[in-house]
Amino acid sequence: MIQAFVLSLLFSVSFTYASAPALPWSPGPLDVYSSFFELSAVERAGVDFRIFSAAREPRSFLVLAIHGGGIEFATSEIASAIAGADKSLYLFEGLKPVQGENRRLHITSHHFDEPRALELAASHELCVSIHGFPESIADRICPGGRNKPVISAVLAALSRAAPWIELGGDCGTLHGRHPRNIVNRCKNAGVQLEFSLALRQRMTEDRALFDSLVNAISTGAGEGARTLDLKLGKQNNRSAITPSQPNAMQQKLTVAADKYYIL
Repeated sequence: MIQAFVLSLLFSVSFTYASAPALPWSPGPLDVYSSFFELSAVERAGVDFRIFSAAREPRSFLVLAIHGGGIEFATSEIASAIAGADKSLYLFEGLKPVQGENRRLHITSHHFDEPRALELAASHELCVSIHGFPESIADRICPGGRNKPVISAVLAALSRAAPWIELGGDCGTLHGRHPRNIVNRCKNAGVQLEFSLALRQRMTEDRALFDSLVNAISTGAGEGARTLDLKLGKQNNRSAITPSQPNAMQQKLTVAADKYYIL
């Protein structure tokens, strides 16, 4: 009698878990801080985190990695390469020496209110925001944001460059459509791209793939912008962070237009 009850219970539990929808990755713990004000009251600028920004005229595009450095692996490098020499760039980077400790510096995108980031977003036409999520199996990019023409153009360019990469799919809540999400604070909102951990690792090991995806995103964003009749002017005398310099953010930047902000 007892044995039959136990078997029945086990079957019920197994069926419940088997039938419940689940993502192939965990979204991670809740944020420690709900705003930059809270974070900056505890964490040390220049020690625990740093902020990099480069505003490049005519302020058509702003590329961001608000979870850069040790927070979300390789997002700083991807964002820097997309920005290249002609797009504005904003990085919030975790510097803690123990990798797991940087997770406490994560502020979710619609709570991210660091003043320089808000100022830059408000003065630019379009945002491109680079993130990472912890899926370690599939090579996947989860698109988001509120500018549909730009999102469509970027996805089309990525599909041409690497048709084997999964675009969308099991992305959970990574849609980036919240109006207060930093990617949507540019004048015409923008596109958020979440890279799986598996894909980011592959990109760091395969330079040709890294360059191909970076160029696809940059090209797609430009094509999408032209559908919005944005005036993209030629920009000169700006710092060059190009696909040929994947570790450029570890080098000393000497161009006056680029500045690390130690608060």
